[in-house]
Amino acid sequence: MKNIFLTLLCFFVIPSNAQDSNVISFLFGGDVMTHYSQIFSTYDPKTNTFDYSTWFHHIKDIVSKVDVAIVNLETTLAGKPYTGYPRFSAPDTVAYELKQAGFDVVATANNHSCDRGKIGIVRTIQQLEKFGLTHVGTYKDSNEYLNEYPLILEMKGAKVALLNYTYGTNGLPIPESTVVNLIDTTQIAKDIKKARELGAEFIIIFMHAGREYVQELSRHQKLVVEVGKKYGVDLIVGAHPHVVQRIDTIPIMWKGQHKTLLVAYSLGNLISNQRFKFTDGGVLLRVDIKKVGDCWKLYRAKYIHTWVYIEKSNGKKRYWVVPAEKIINGEVKIPETDYNKFYRTYQHNESILKPSPLKQEFVYFLD
Repeated sequence: MKNIFLTLLCFFVIPSNAQDSNVISFLFGGDVMTHYSQIFSTYDPKTNTFDYSTWFHHIKDIVSKVDVAIVNLETTLAGKPYTGYPRFSAPDTVAYELKQAGFDVVATANNHSCDRGKIGIVRTIQQLEKFGLTHVGTYKDSNEYLNEYPLILEMKGAKVALLNYTYGTNGLPIPESTVVNLIDTTQIAKDIKKARELGAEFIIIFMHAGREYVQELSRHQKLVVEVGKKYGVDLIVGAHPHVVQRIDTIPIMWKGQHKTLLVAYSLGNLISNQRFKFTDGGVLLRVDIKKVGDCWKLYRAKYIHTWVYIEKSNGKKRYWVVPAEKIINGEVKIPETDYNKFYRTYQHNESILKPSPLKQEFVYFLD
């Protein structure tokens, strides 16, 4: 299991799983949501405990193999009362299971960051830290923000910056003294500059923006991409629409050098109780970077289809995030009616992604 340590220089040092010292592997997951039926699906009143061990069981082998696994947490861990939509607060067991699955970094800037006010922001961060997860995007106070943002991940001699922003907080005010990173192109440009001053050699933006349930891009998504193009960002990953959106590669010029900006506008839901059209599936994004001379560059990338299988037994529901390949090849068996639902979403998401430059197998960007 990977661990992250905070050094005196405010860099997060990540011991590597991979053997190639010139390649760093990343995995990105979409929205982790906690609707009411999810929260209480496996509640045991005798022990007053929640069992979410099935949630990431089938993707653990994928998540745990990369150097850095990053996911979007679209709930707070504010404590009781536990609530789903529209003002989320989930049991701390969610953080525990994310860590057990192999996730390292949790993006916390999203439209539900302020659902439970200051305690929601502060306690969420405290619980993530308790279980050994690094957070990015929200902060308990301005001192924490100044000391820990941009997030610099240090591994294999490289420094990679991870930035996180949201389009808004559902109209809720950001509690006094706390920080929630909002999409502001002037501020993003300043953060990119600061990241480079801290030694970042590869810059990633995880944005929370977009129109829900549709393919059309929002103004905020376009703004983030434009600032990424202008200031030489390497990778932009998106969440919030709850459906999979397209992936682009954009050729840009940065300091006289040609480079590729990879943009995944929305990874869809990683786990939720949503069953609107195509919200029951998502993708994991695998991106590897490689050292070429003195620079770290985009090396290869692919996407991995996933689907949320809801197993119903004895009046209870158990949720499983399952890679599509494991369902198709029969490794994970599900009832025929569920298979038909899965395959409908799988085919739709593949139709969205098939025209993109990425595939289900690695696509290489270096000669």
